[in-house]
Amino acid sequence: DNPNAPGFALARSPGSDGGFSRLASLLYRQPGLHELQQLLVPGALDALLAKVGAEHPELQARWRAMRLTQSQTIAPDAIRLAVATAMGSEANILRTGKPSPFDTKQLLYQLLAALGEQTESVVDNAELQQVRRAIDDLESSQLNALQAQRAGEMAVKVLLPFGDANPVALSFEREAAMQGREPALTVSVHSNSSDFGELWLKAQLRGENQIDLTMWALREPVIALAQAGSQALGQSLQDSGLVMRSFQVHHGARPRPAPVALPPADPGVVLDILV
Repeated sequence: DNPNAPGFALARSPGSDGGFSRLASLLYRQPGLHELQQLLVPGALDALLAKVGAEHPELQARWRAMRLTQSQTIAPDAIRLAVATAMGSEANILRTGKPSPFDTKQLLYQLLAALGEQTESVVDNAELQQVRRAIDDLESSQLNALQAQRAGEMAVKVLLPFGDANPVALSFEREAAMQGREPALTVSVHSNSSDFGELWLKAQLRGENQIDLTMWALREPVIALAQAGSQALGQSLQDSGLVMRSFQVHHGARPRPAPVALPPADPGVVLDILV
């Protein structure tokens, strides 16, 4: 996001204003949905919607319909809908001819327009910027997912919003298939609840029904609870047609992956950002 960063200055074309296209800024945006996650904590988006509720009650109604609750069992169809929605209404229109009814990005765009209609005494610039940054998170994530798809890979990130809890982050990753080797599908879950604290779960599905599970948690009682229930978890997966090959539990945060080093834009080097 910094156009003055080393390497970028060398990539600017003569006669340009020194800026970058929106496409380039999204490609070089820090990965993750951090800004969106802050906006989806209980009460944050509700407060902004309340400022335009009198003129746009449909936005509040749609947001209430999109949220889950802790007591609600998340069905597979809800996960499928969340993944489809994460790709944006543009992708959904290509598949079904209709926009997604629960598209977070479209909701934020409409909220941004509605907030812009308000006076400065009602809405300040920081609130507008917060919504814009959340939209950038979504569009950058969707662009990365499309790039991965073009390469025969999968890299989809999803945030499930809850009305009574912090959002739950899901990611679906798979490398491109290679001759003689079928890559594993990795599903990662990150949550931070009042009951269990912060925890991470990684499931790697190999072949048709082989699954390896790894869990990280900050609270020791949660670790003990997971270890005590490992046999029941294995049986539950078996009833669903899956074989749990391994289940590892770690006390502490999930290790962060090493950052991907981007090559500098040296003079004479062309950066292809065609998608």
